[in-house]
Amino acid sequence: MHQVWRKTQGLPWEPSVSGGLAANVEHLVSVEAKPNPQPIPADALGLAFGALSHPKLVKQITDPSLVLRQKALAHVCEEIRSTKELQSFLVAGLVPAANTAAGDADQAVRTSASRVLARAARDHAGQEQMLEHASVAVLLKLLADGVGEVRANVLAAIRELGRARAGAAALVAADSVTLLVGRSVDEEAELQGAALAALLQCMSIEAGLLAAISADAIEKLLPVLDAAAPAAREQSAYCLAALTVRPTEKQAALKAGVVPKLVALLRDPNAPVRTAAAGGLMSMAADVESKKAAVDAAAVAALAPLLDESLALELRGAMDETTSKMTVNVAKCMALLSEDPRARKQLQPCLNQLRPLAESAQPLVQKHASAAVAAVAWKPTLEGAKTSRSA
Repeated sequence: MHQVWRKTQGLPWEPSVSGGLAANVEHLVSVEAKPNPQPIPADALGLAFGALSHPKLVKQITDPSLVLRQKALAHVCEEIRSTKELQSFLVAGLVPAANTAAGDADQAVRTSASRVLARAARDHAGQEQMLEHASVAVLLKLLADGVGEVRANVLAAIRELGRARAGAAALVAADSVTLLVGRSVDEEAELQGAALAALLQCMSIEAGLLAAISADAIEKLLPVLDAAAPAAREQSAYCLAALTVRPTEKQAALKAGVVPKLVALLRDPNAPVRTAAAGGLMSMAADVESKKAAVDAAAVAALAPLLDESLALELRGAMDETTSKMTVNVAKCMALLSEDPRARKQLQPCLNQLRPLAESAQPLVQKHASAAVAAVAWKPTLEGAKTSRSA
């Protein structure tokens, strides 16, 4: 076995020959304990063993040597794929070091540092460290970075950090919403969807939603519904659905012309976009004037084919929590639109698809399809009409 080790190391090996104490010692010193003949380069990582490697690597992230910083960050990015390794690096001070590296003049260092922060934001302990060490300010500064990969990592970090209420509050307090609204409009096509997803996460708390409304997000995001990238169209529809929760914003969106655009997206070739459009139209359809605008825009004719897709999923037994989202949105939208007499008349043929869906094994599909059947099938009674006239 010793011979195998020596050959693996590329060192000569000779079997031990008993020649007395002096001969054995000379053989041990000259052969078996021969040091590595290759000198270690000055910019080599020089990893320590065991737990000592984590603080040593973290220290090298901010080393004066550019090559060493690049190598250390590249190695850390590989190691923190493991949650166990990430925890060890966090204890060693990874987040403050990454914050410092994020301001580096070198593009490779900034890219790796932003990747580290994005990974840390996916972990609860990492989020706590980022909030403690003011990483939000670092992330917002990097939103204007000229490297697309850096901005992509930053947007991913903001989205993950915003999932925690404390993270969302910190982002909103730092005025990230205004920056994200502008970034969602001006960002390159490949990253528009990521910017909108980050904005949507910040709007999950009331303060973020109000900040987006104050930043005129409805008017600014409306053109993004026509974006070339499917992710941008999808996320902009979700953002507009969140922005139009209150009646005042529904009226503003209605005047801006959001309803016809959402109806057009119901025919989009991309299924996630159609799902998001149905959700946005559902939010708008709670308003009486928006119902009328939807009927005028032929919303029922655009919604009906989506039920065929849902019924096909149900018959194949492929309806699950993921695939049922569009069905739920469409059923809710139809129930709301049916309050308009014209829409209720147009929706009558849809009962053929809604009734089987009302017996779905998926609880949400069953619930909302049943509600849609009751709303579409409702008819005013003669007694109710008499009561209305006497009143």
